[in-house]
Amino acid sequence: MALDRPYRERLADLALLRARIGAFDVDAGRQAESDTPAQRRWWLTGERGTVAVAIQLNPQRSATARVQSLTFAGTPAADSVLGRALAAVTGWLNSGAAAWPDSLPVAPEADAGLIARRLRMAAVWAGPVTQGAYQAGDGTASVTADLVGEHATVALSLLVNPATGELRQADVAL
Repeated sequence: MALDRPYRERLADLALLRARIGAFDVDAGRQAESDTPAQRRWWLTGERGTVAVAIQLNPQRSATARVQSLTFAGTPAADSVLGRALAAVTGWLNSGAAAWPDSLPVAPEADAGLIARRLRMAAVWAGPVTQGAYQAGDGTASVTADLVGEHATVALSLLVNPATGELRQADVAL
């Protein structure tokens, strides 16, 4: 067993990743990043998307480093609640429409007006956007994806209720 998850679960993660983005390889167009010698982040690209991968080694000083965690950004299936929400928000940002899209209901506890204002500000900043790499999320209820714009790239984070299809939270980071 690995320190973070059983190997069977990791293999299932890889199979799901392959099913969602297709056969993949290291994205040669993006540099790997490290905040410390014990962690590394890089990107895998397939014919249907790019995802972030992060590895962290145990903090012990030894000749044999061990993997403490290995994580893949969850990629939503295109026909899932989360995939449709991501497509709806991206389409709305590019449309310039003032009204929130009817295809994406907002949960009663969320502030729809605040969400719309934040996202509209990002749209003005970035310009027309296309979806880029998946940065984080579980692929079912949450996702963080790059939106690559004409003037800037923003990270869009969404949280949905998979059972009801309601958007619970949306935010952007520049």
